[in-house]
Amino acid sequence: SSISDYNFGEVSNSADLMVSKTHTKATLTVGFTGSYRITVRNAGSLATAGSYTVSDRLPTGLTLASAPTGNGWTCTGAVGASSFACTSSAVIAAGATGAEAIT
Repeated sequence: SSISDYNFGEVSNSADLMVSKTHTKATLTVGFTGSYRITVRNAGSLATAGSYTVSDRLPTGLTLASAPTGNGWTCTGAVGASSFACTSSAVIAAGATGAEAIT
């Protein structure tokens, strides 16, 4: 077999979601609350269709101080947990960033 037998190229004419996560403090300190902001961008050639889920695990030693939220998102993750998941079916146009972030 050759390399060409295993071509896993990109799927054209589809949505292609990219997730970005930033935090508000340069340094997170024990005992103090920080926050993350997660956005979803569609780098694909078509708008999204159906639902999509963003899952995240916090860095070691960090836990949720509150459940994540965002307009148009349904999130799971309890106070004290180290991971969460949020699902949305809001349409994201090709080349656009979703209007609502997860915080």
